[in-house]
Amino acid sequence: MNENEDVVSHSVPPDPLDPLDDVLDVDPAEYKRILEEHRWELAVDDVLVEVADALIDTSFSLEETADAILGQARRLTESEHGYVSSIDPETGANIGHTLTGMLGEQCRVSSQGKSISFPRRPDGTYPTLFGHALNTGVGFYTNTPDRHPASVGLPEGHIPLKNFLTVPAVVGGKVVGQIALANSRRDYVERDLLAIERIAKLYALAVQRMRRQAALKASEERYALAQKAANIGSWEWDIARDRVVWSEQIEPMFGLARGQFRGTNDAFHRCVHPEDLQFVADSVLAAVDGRKDYNIEHRIVRPDGTVRWVSETADVIRDAEGKAVRMVGLVRDITDRKKAQTEIQKLNEQLELRVVERTAELTEANKHLRAEMLRRKRLEQEILEISEREQTRIGRELHDSLGQQLTGIAIMGKVLQQRLAIQSPEEATRAGELVKLITRAIEETRQLSRGLHPVALDENGLMSALQSLALATEGLPGVSCTFECDQPVLVRNASMAVHLYRIAQEAVSNAIRHGRAKRIAISLISNHNRATLSIVNDGRKFPKRLPRKRGMGLQVMGYRAEVIGGILTVQQGPTGGTQVTCDFDVKAKRRKGM
Repeated sequence: MNENEDVVSHSVPPDPLDPLDDVLDVDPAEYKRILEEHRWELAVDDVLVEVADALIDTSFSLEETADAILGQARRLTESEHGYVSSIDPETGANIGHTLTGMLGEQCRVSSQGKSISFPRRPDGTYPTLFGHALNTGVGFYTNTPDRHPASVGLPEGHIPLKNFLTVPAVVGGKVVGQIALANSRRDYVERDLLAIERIAKLYALAVQRMRRQAALKASEERYALAQKAANIGSWEWDIARDRVVWSEQIEPMFGLARGQFRGTNDAFHRCVHPEDLQFVADSVLAAVDGRKDYNIEHRIVRPDGTVRWVSETADVIRDAEGKAVRMVGLVRDITDRKKAQTEIQKLNEQLELRVVERTAELTEANKHLRAEMLRRKRLEQEILEISEREQTRIGRELHDSLGQQLTGIAIMGKVLQQRLAIQSPEEATRAGELVKLITRAIEETRQLSRGLHPVALDENGLMSALQSLALATEGLPGVSCTFECDQPVLVRNASMAVHLYRIAQEAVSNAIRHGRAKRIAISLISNHNRATLSIVNDGRKFPKRLPRKRGMGLQVMGYRAEVIGGILTVQQGPTGGTQVTCDFDVKAKRRKGM
């Protein structure tokens, strides 16, 4: 309801048999709070699902991941600016991988590309507001940035900060990055901080995984250089004599002292991990038989019990008859790569598990939210129906009881006036004035009755009620109101007719009270089974964007349209002012659960 709308309060004792009393036992504020919490959780879950690919997919770069997270975090918190960063493991600088338009026209702080570096101070700490979270490892928000203890002002050219929220990305007790947001259209609250902290935990795992990948890639590059420098062990096996010759790099690789290897295939097998021994033997046999190339990875066990991973590649040398006589190959230690792969796999499994968990929670939250929304709609419908029934009952009582009594009093007054006209003309005049007052009270009672029960129960009721509304509005000073209906629109559902009338009544009331309209046109047209109710006025210019907090009148109109399966549109009229339209199905039935 708009602030200027009239509210009439009546003190009525509770009726133990009235269903409205049970409905009003629900605390609207508590219900609204629970519904808002469900919606917020749903929004946070949507963000986690949206960034899941960027967090799990190994093809995403750190910059792409940061960009995806920033976009979702800004949308969730309604923030105008922000950045997502990572800590350079070598220099310790905080590298902002994504920056919003705050480094565009609004801000004159220089940057290279889309990233900017925030170095540490000589004492190893980070300066200003963004550095406070990195120094403490704890996120925070402030809606008065200039009053925060860590604030030291802004550099020249920086945009003003209205509010600020930041969360460090921490994994294994180590800060690896940061999510920072600024200038939300509203104040930051605690739930914003908790939501960004959840995102930051996943982002921290993604940063760690990417660093593992980078380390793995660097390791592979170093191996390529080592291979060029012959820093890879080579071996040769004389199959007929069962003699194995290793290069000098292999014995240290296998944890053996120089000259300790006995140079036989059996000696080599004793170095292989027992669980991999059959695999290695089968791979050698397949290569000798010519069934498969020899390119395998397996574990070895050093004399001190240390388990390492090695990769072997070999070619089989054959004689003129095609018989295998030798195998010549290379071997390298790939333990670090295997550890990195294992760590990455674990991180991916953790991320996938969390996404699955959150998806399950999201599904359950959706289920509860839908149930709550259905219950709310049923409750609203019951309240609306009870209100309409009560208005109808009061209208009938006004007409049938109070109206009839006033009519009887008016007749008696008229008789009294006629009798006094002979005996006492002066008293007869006073009696006539009393009759006029009673007649006026009868007319006002009828008007109240029609307002409370405006629509007749027949199929022509809506058209008659809208015509009466136009005539009543036409009688207001300085207001012209018309009703047009070229062909009959028969609405057989009485409840639907009442909802449509109330929409028109509210639109006319708003046009006069808030739009200051002078001319109002009500029309009702039909096209087969579809019909359109339209109310157009020449009032004040319609705003380009409706306010976020709309009046109760607009909300009730929208709900009434939803109840009858209609579509309500509020927009600027053809020549200015406001146009309210409701498209509906004349033969539509009320939806289940509404």
